[in-house]
Amino acid sequence: MTRWMRLFMLVVILVSFSSVSLAEELTLQYFLAKAFSKEGDLSKTEKTELLNRIEEVMGQARQTHQQLIQVMLSGDVTLPFQEGQFWMSKFKEDEASIETGFQQLKLMKDKPSLLTPPVLLYKSVRDLASNFNAYNNMSSFSSFVGDVGPELELWADPVFIRLFLLPLLNSKDKEAEVKFPPKEKKPNPKK
Repeated sequence: MTRWMRLFMLVVILVSFSSVSLAEELTLQYFLAKAFSKEGDLSKTEKTELLNRIEEVMGQARQTHQQLIQVMLSGDVTLPFQEGQFWMSKFKEDEASIETGFQQLKLMKDKPSLLTPPVLLYKSVRDLASNFNAYNNMSSFSSFVGDVGPELELWADPVFIRLFLLPLLNSKDKEAEVKFPPKEKKPNPKK
């Protein structure tokens, strides 16, 4: 009896390690390769992991955003008043994009068949990527931003668009064709 119990424990441990290694393998490189391969369809676990990875990157963006605000408010970065106001307005836009992104991720996890949340998430991530790339071009901010902007851009454009949004749009097109088949046009009789 103890031998079977040990065997069972070993199987449980091996299965848990294999699930952990699966999560570690699904990186940006994995999803990029998947996006550019011919078999671009994701399984349900891969879709969940894709959303988890985007959520992690959004979390990194939130941390970077908070660091940028802290640097601006502490006075570590010296900017003219008008330029400082401009960047603070951009930071407020980023805050709205981050919150929208997290809300849409939550909706996508709860109701994956909806079309609006992925589109809004894509827009949020693209806006963040654009702003973070602009911050990266400022010498005062580039040390804080690092690779967050380009990484957000990669997650948004080739990965999210090709692996999540386009397949969802295609499935919606197929559903619409099934519900509303194209009407046959009758030729007009000639007089």
